[in-house]
Amino acid sequence: METEMQVKVTGYKEEQWSKDWPSENLIQCIAFLNEKLRLVPKEYQDSAQITIEGIRDFENDPIAEIEIFYLRPLTKEETAKMKAREEEDARAIRKHELEMLKQLTEKYRGNNTME
Repeated sequence: METEMQVKVTGYKEEQWSKDWPSENLIQCIAFLNEKLRLVPKEYQDSAQITIEGIRDFENDPIAEIEIFYLRPLTKEETAKMKAREEEDARAIRKHELEMLKQLTEKYRGNNTME
């Protein structure tokens, strides 16, 4: 069975010390997270995730970054665009390979020896 392609939709991504950073107070932090969860469409809330990572700021100091996102299936339009891109890429690769084959055939035509 083929698995359905999904899109990652980021609803919140901030670095530590930003204005919209969650409080250290647990009750306020839970309220903050609930507010962000409400931004996720109900049908995708079961796929909502949070990542908290240590990164470096522009001065190379360690800071935290929070990202809240959810996954959703590709729309029919996104699927069609992706398929069209894949088909165009395949045509471009085939064209390039045929050109290479032509060049190599011309280069080695009549030369049956291995060098």
